Amino acid sequence: MKLLLDRVLKLLIIALMWSGVVTLGYLTYSKYQQYQHQLASPPSFTFLNAIHQTVKALQSERQKTSEILSQNNHTLFALLKPLREHTNQQLQQTIHLSKENPDFRSYTVSLKYLYNELQNIRIVIDTGKTDDEFFDTLYHDKIFRFLEEIVVSFIQLQDSRTSAEYRLYLEYLKLTEYSTFENNLITYKLLKGAVITPKDMSHWDAVTSKDLLPDFTHLKNQSTKSYLVKLLTSQQYKNIRQNERDMMKIEAGEANYALSVKLWHNKINKRTAYYNQVFDHLRKTIQNLEKFPLEQRKEEVKHFALETIGLFILWIILILLFSRTKHEKSVDKKPKKPKTFKEMDYFSKEKQQEINDLIENRDSHQIYKFLVNFSEEANRSRDFVLSNISNEIYSPFNQILDHTNQLLQTQLDNDQTEHLQIITQKTDHIANNIRDVLDLSLIKEKKLKLENAAFEPLEKFETALEMYIAKVSYMQIDFQLFIDPLLPTLILGDHQKLTQALISLVDNAAKHTPKSGEVAVTIKRPFEDDHTVHISVSVTDSGSGMTEEQTQELLQSIHGSSEEKHHAGNDIGLKLASQIVTLMGGTLEVESVLDQGTTYTFSLIFHKIDTALPRKITVMKKLRIGILNPHIEGYYYLNKNLETYLSYTQASVEHYTDEKYLNDKALGKLPDIMFIDHMYRQRSGEFEKFLHFNTRIIMLTTLDQKR
Repeated sequence: MKLLLDRVLKLLIIALMWSGVVTLGYLTYSKYQQYQHQLASPPSFTFLNAIHQTVKALQSERQKTSEILSQNNHTLFALLKPLREHTNQQLQQTIHLSKENPDFRSYTVSLKYLYNELQNIRIVIDTGKTDDEFFDTLYHDKIFRFLEEIVVSFIQLQDSRTSAEYRLYLEYLKLTEYSTFENNLITYKLLKGAVITPKDMSHWDAVTSKDLLPDFTHLKNQSTKSYLVKLLTSQQYKNIRQNERDMMKIEAGEANYALSVKLWHNKINKRTAYYNQVFDHLRKTIQNLEKFPLEQRKEEVKHFALETIGLFILWIILILLFSRTKHEKSVDKKPKKPKTFKEMDYFSKEKQQEINDLIENRDSHQIYKFLVNFSEEANRSRDFVLSNISNEIYSPFNQILDHTNQLLQTQLDNDQTEHLQIITQKTDHIANNIRDVLDLSLIKEKKLKLENAAFEPLEKFETALEMYIAKVSYMQIDFQLFIDPLLPTLILGDHQKLTQALISLVDNAAKHTPKSGEVAVTIKRPFEDDHTVHISVSVTDSGSGMTEEQTQELLQSIHGSSEEKHHAGNDIGLKLASQIVTLMGGTLEVESVLDQGTTYTFSLIFHKIDTALPRKITVMKKLRIGILNPHIEGYYYLNKNLETYLSYTQASVEHYTDEKYLNDKALGKLPDIMFIDHMYRQRSGEFEKFLHFNTRIIMLTTLDQKR
């Protein structure tokens, strides 16, 4: 009966594993099909780009129509034929794209209706059934607004990763429409020498009231935000043709315009060049963002394929093992020694003979004593191996780092420098992982000793963070740091382990933050008395975040002994940080919001040194401090950390735009100190024009700019 149960159990295990292989195989095939479909399907941006090209073709056609209508010579309509054919071709291509791709197919009927409506508008214009000066209203109301509705519907279906960039793209597309509408109206009036009627003025004012730069201050993508700010401010955009508008309005009733068509078109061309720069940047940004899900799908396929292959190999091994066991039992029916000991290949021959003799004598006490001694020897061997890893592996990695850093100081070309930097980054990463594994092993064996020495916390935090950020500058992540300036000057503790835990958390956050994302590190003292200080550390990333379930799984992984991989990855550094914080009397806490990011927090209590001098903060109560930040659409780009630091000095802080700064200079009311963020002042001449002002200027820079 026992043999029968054993056989049934083995068959059940084999059957369950085979069902697992089949299930994983099906999932792998399903993921692969999804990947192939996504690979074969055109990116979402393809459709928006087709719409954009259609709009551009329409705008060229409309501009030429305006010029021809102003000359009262309808025989010139033949010149419109190639432009209209190009517009038709572009619109037909967009219709074909929507028709052939399931993701865009729902827009086919609307685009066909649009095509027919365009032909009707042309007939109305050609037959003179509308006032010449209002022809463009037909294009705007019946064509562009319809296209705008299609794009709005399209954007609502996009992934949250790209939706902000798509919406911004549409806002700039609308700006090109307002510019075209205004251009055609003014061009018509200038060429024809016609007055601007109240009705014209009403249309014109309606357009110019909307012709404002969109608010991109809340963009999560720091790279795009920074690029747009540096490219053109709201006031600069408005000024491009404000003087020409004012001139036209003054002379509107007499039609005796001093403004030439050439000068007006020059201003239009400046705006067009600006739009093209913005579109190019947004196009590249969206295309890069859309590549990420495809790569993610590819990694999923690899992951499932490897798991399927691994389980299949394990299934084969089990079958072979069961078959071998069955064969051995059928060949030799004699009682055998327990296989548990017989097949322990890691025993030496002498040890195997010793355990065999003990089994023969059936001395259970001696067998138990033997196993205890063997276990202790194994532990001692493992400890010996781990203790020597630092010399055998860790030290050579440090030597490699030293040599590569020395090579980087020599004369190298760009390719050589890039390769050496990669070697340095990877070697440093491996060396840190080895160090973390060693520390985790020591913690597990309860052999990690914490120092209790005096140290200057602010200095140690700043040094550790600056060194880390300098090493990962290639990641192009915006690190926002705030360290409470009133931290005690000396406290007791292990600063090396404290900063190791901090950098492990920052490194983990950086790994899960996309390019141009943000990692914020905040170190505060929520409570302090005469003898102790509570130090709170939080690290926040702007990565993909986690669900509540994934957060709980991660907490179990880093606080427990689980070896499973979770959403944030099986990160050695994260687990080490948790263990160090626990050793120091705290608990690592995790808060995460899906698609927004994750925050890691811990608080520790440290004893203060009684003889330590108090921290000195320079009081600037009598000084006027200025912060020169871009002011766009009613919003300042606020540096919250700078504001907080300045609040400790009790200084009077005031925000400045370029215009206010120049005006106060003329009035002799300059602040005593002016802070200027170099991130928004990188174009030639933007900063230099303030150097001769009679005020102290402090430039805020990144570590890269500082170097």
